[in-house]
Amino acid sequence: MTGDSGRAERAGFGKAEVTAGGVPLSEVDSRSMVSKIVPNLYLAGEILDLDGPIGGYNFQAAWSTGWLAGESVSGSPQESAGLGPLR
Repeated sequence: MTGDSGRAERAGFGKAEVTAGGVPLSEVDSRSMVSKIVPNLYLAGEILDLDGPIGGYNFQAAWSTGWLAGESVSGSPQESAGLGPLR
């Protein structure tokens, strides 16, 4: 919102807090963040078509998907739980 007019105006990418679009979540294995299309490609954060309301949700999504992708690359979460690798 700008001024006292009560009208919302587009500010463009220079003022953007969140952008939508990216790799569809249906193309990503949510257990590991690995692409279902490209073998051994792990995806996280803003590259995904995932956005939420202002208030830290997008940061949390980026941090959580980044952590999961990193752990999955190393094999840590599944192996430490006795589940073996996801591949």
